[in-house]
Amino acid sequence: MAAIALLLLVLFTITPTAAQNFGLGTILCLVAASWVTFGGFLVYLSRIWRFPVIASLLVLALLFSFWNDNHIVRLAPPQEIPRLDVLKAFDNWYVLVEDQRRGETHPLYIVATESGGIRAAYWTVAVLGEIQDKNPNFAAHLFAINGVSGGSLGVAVFEALLPEPNVASFKDAGTEILAQDFLSPALASMFYPDLLQRFLPFPIPYFDRGHTLEIGWQKAWRERMHNDRFAQSFVDLWSAKPSRREWMPALFLNGTSVETGNRIITSNLRLTNFFIGAEDTASKLSPRGSALTEAGCYVPLSTAVQISSGDGLLIPAGRFPDGSHILSGTYFDNSGATAALEIATRIKTWCAIKKIENVNVRVIMIGNDPRKSSIQGPFMSELMALLYPFFNAQCSRHLRAKSNWGRAAAFQGRHGRAPVLHQGHYLLQVTQYSGAVAAWLDPFGRSGDSDAGSIASQ
Repeated sequence: MAAIALLLLVLFTITPTAAQNFGLGTILCLVAASWVTFGGFLVYLSRIWRFPVIASLLVLALLFSFWNDNHIVRLAPPQEIPRLDVLKAFDNWYVLVEDQRRGETHPLYIVATESGGIRAAYWTVAVLGEIQDKNPNFAAHLFAINGVSGGSLGVAVFEALLPEPNVASFKDAGTEILAQDFLSPALASMFYPDLLQRFLPFPIPYFDRGHTLEIGWQKAWRERMHNDRFAQSFVDLWSAKPSRREWMPALFLNGTSVETGNRIITSNLRLTNFFIGAEDTASKLSPRGSALTEAGCYVPLSTAVQISSGDGLLIPAGRFPDGSHILSGTYFDNSGATAALEIATRIKTWCAIKKIENVNVRVIMIGNDPRKSSIQGPFMSELMALLYPFFNAQCSRHLRAKSNWGRAAAFQGRHGRAPVLHQGHYLLQVTQYSGAVAAWLDPFGRSGDSDAGSIASQ
């Protein structure tokens, strides 16, 4: 068994996606068998050497943690691409739609899609893909997409599909890409090369399980679309290279600062002060003293998604060049509604200043958790009373963010202000199973009925 464990370590280090051939259940069994074998060997050494080998390794792991953080945010080459702010981007969008249909009322869509792992990613790309399939002009009116965690993966896949020349169905293409097993390679990397990294005094970025997850996304995209768009730079989606689309929606991938708890947003647009308390990923990546207008989110597209998805366990916190860290935006607002409201409010104010009355702001909220809140049970009630508020507070914050939309829309409706905010909500419905049972029986989150096409005609 020791030889098999060593072979698995080599295999999952050299070719991490090979774990897809084993499956999640097999990987867990192999990990348990490897730990028992290696642990038994360490106990044997402790006895014959009369020395606490296991305790010594744990002490070394704690000591080496000062220097061996290998979860580095991967960079892409800088490019000469202008980075506009939200208002300048809106002006450009307005010129485009006015040139096409001058004087008509133009719907402007802002999407907010919440976290939820691969279920959120799959549901997001299914909803947006079906809308785009039923109304090919939808993307031209889609101004910004806000993603959190799994939702970030879904919106990134949808956005990357938009400039592709031969997509018969955006929904089918997106769901096929996300139908692969991304969990098994990440888990294999977590318990083999990335576990070995904890006992080394220097970092090896290739052992990073976050990198393994990125490799899985890149592979899935490559197998379906036959190019490396997901491995290319995040900003390539908006570069001056020839594209079949005049307009590409802005992306806002939401993360959370480990050190401050504030938002860190990865976007092709430059953040300004109306994103209250938010930090710009571009400024975190740029050398100190660089002008914000010169900074850019020069990371691979897969990395931009990964740093917005870290849960701190399976997906580790990414480390910026300045030593600070980023985790999923779930810890701040798992709905993405906060940033969406900030964008829409600013555009509304700008339209009032510029006396633009033919823009109709519409918000699409994409939820994926159909479970209802429940009363805490009697099991370990004192301990659970400490844990439940932490997790449920995240749901409370995103419900509050969503309710702000309703209040904003109602206020504008009563006072006749333009553009009026309209909100549509797409919620995944699971009729037979829920929670961990649904995740186990339906690992790709495809339960539920989609009625995304209803907005296509709006």
